[in-house]
Amino acid sequence: EPFEEETGVTVNFLETGGDQTAFVLLQAQQGSMTVDLMDGSDSGQLLLQELLLPYPDDLYELMAETSRPEYVDEYFLGFGNAATLVVCNPNIIERCPTTPEEFFDVDGFPGSRAMTASYDSVMTLALLADGVPAEDLFPLDVDRAIAKLEEIKPHIDVWTESGAQQVQTMADEEVGISYMWSGRANEVRRDYIPEVQMMWDAATMGYGNGYLVPVGAPNADIAFELIRWIVEHPEAQAKWTEATAYETPTAELPNLVPPEVVSNLPGEFNVAEVPSDALAAQAEELQLAWQQFITS
Repeated sequence: EPFEEETGVTVNFLETGGDQTAFVLLQAQQGSMTVDLMDGSDSGQLLLQELLLPYPDDLYELMAETSRPEYVDEYFLGFGNAATLVVCNPNIIERCPTTPEEFFDVDGFPGSRAMTASYDSVMTLALLADGVPAEDLFPLDVDRAIAKLEEIKPHIDVWTESGAQQVQTMADEEVGISYMWSGRANEVRRDYIPEVQMMWDAATMGYGNGYLVPVGAPNADIAFELIRWIVEHPEAQAKWTEATAYETPTAELPNLVPPEVVSNLPGEFNVAEVPSDALAAQAEELQLAWQQFITS
């Protein structure tokens, strides 16, 4: 809205059915691109197919001067990045798991469990639980990950399909332990269960997603100007982080949001990295294995 007020540009939101990447890939194949800016999408598959426009040099330089380096790339500005981590409600769970190994140890750490139905983070957690060091995760050993997931599958009460469902299953105490997004976990603690525990030793985080401009975008110049506006307004980024508990790229963020928000942002922890390009290189194999696992 402030960008619209300052520029006279109207920003329209397109309904993509929850998968922006598939939506843009289809439009690219049909030669009828209507998307100017992707908000929060993963760059991996689109970069492999050379479907992203590089940022203008002056905008890239501005980003490099004002944003944290891990959020700056020639093709994207990281925005809204979240970790996926183990979350526990000690009001109904006697022993909360704090590591990937403990999450999978259903005998030593009993309790109802949920996992996000997202193959990348779930397979990563499975391999960490099976003893693979974080620095050796990629390329993912798919067979080993699926074998480990088969062990815990009978003990997963809910495979959550959305952030809202992640919150609801915890808030309703349908489960006491959940592998979920950090921003949604903060929402649970803020609005429902102040005692909820977020286990950063059992966290993974993807890099390579954020603001992307696809090849063929009819208003690419305006899309880049909107990104420039965001970069030039760190206070607006901070307000967004304060409201959502998801990170924004400004290097000033720790000084602009309350300490209780900063203390539970992924950037404050040593989180196992899930690189977008590595996932994209295995995407077909991972998706096939996941579909066979989740539907069997």
